[in-house]
This record gives sequence, C-alpha cells and structure tokens, in this order.
Amino acid sequence: MNKLLALFAFVAFLSLPTLAQDRTPVLEVGTGYQFRSFDQPFGPRLNENGGFLTADLNLNRWLGVAAEIDGTHIDQGALGAFTDYGFMFGPQVYPVGHHSLTPFVHALFGVSYVKVHLPATPPPNPQPAANPTDDAFSFEGGGGLDWYLTRHVGLIAGVDYEQQRFFGGNPNQNNFKFSAGIVFRLGER
Repeated sequence: MNKLLALFAFVAFLSLPTLAQDRTPVLEVGTGYQFRSFDQPFGPRLNENGGFLTADLNLNRWLGVAAEIDGTHIDQGALGAFTDYGFMFGPQVYPVGHHSLTPFVHALFGVSYVKVHLPATPPPNPQPAANPTDDAFSFEGGGGLDWYLTRHVGLIAGVDYEQQRFFGGNPNQNNFKFSAGIVFRLGER
C-alpha cells in the first residue's frame, strides 16, 4: 500500500508543470463509451453499455454550463431488454482552472427515458409480451478528469451517481455511471 501511495505522489509531482498551462476554452465537446449500473426497481442491478455526448460552455476559467445526452442498453434474451436515455444539464466547476490535467465536478438535472421489453412467457403461466416505457425527472452528481494530449484534443474520464424515478418513483433507481472518451477544446479566452 505504501508503494502505491508513493507512486501516486510521484505521478502527482510530475504533473505539476501541466498546471502552469492555463488556457480556458470557450467550448468543450466530448463523446465516448459509458457503463451504467442500473438499479431496476424489482430485480438485480443491470450492467448496461452505451455512449454519451457532452458539451460545456465555459463562462470563466472555473465555471461552465454542461449538457449531457447518454444512452445505455442491455439485452438479456428471455429475461427482457432495457434501454435507458438521459438528457441533463447544469453547472460544471473546474476547481483549479483549465490545464493539461483538468479535474471537474458537476451537478446535472433533467429527464430520463426508459424502454423495457418483456417477452411473452409460455404456459403454465402465459403472459403476453409487454413494452412499458416511462420518462421521469433525474439528476446526477459526480466528476472526472480531462487530460489534454494536445492543445485541442484530450481524453475524458468520469464517475457519476445518478438517481431516476421511473414508474412512480418508488423505489428510486440509484445508478452509477462510468464514462471514458475523447474531448475537444474549441476557442480560447
């Protein structure tokens, strides 16, 4: 454990020169892969895979307005399929400004949409196929890190807690999202 902490401290020390490069972009856009651990109301967690699109309009060096669209899906064959979309926006804070390594935190609010496919079941308890859908208020809080490889192109990684309230909101869906992708800086202040 001490070796791991020493390695982390060494990497943090080596990254200090990147903090000197302070260029605040006007707009940042990103896309990539997203994993959602979906807390379905009456069953085990579902591991959904999909993607995201994000945009952040920076108001100054430490505050921006972020928008995020994401979608994830899982097909369990005879157990059904779930598709989950999110459309959210809110403030995004850059505690140390914009550098080659740029941490951020955000709180996003909006609406989510879920589509469930439940296949028909055979006798002795036959049930017809069902395709319930719902949309509901949702919010997420979390953060991540932008690592710019060049002046305008970088990598993004993030972790979020997300709460959705489908099908009456009882119980709430307490989800976790993990994302990784590419981000682009457009313009500078």
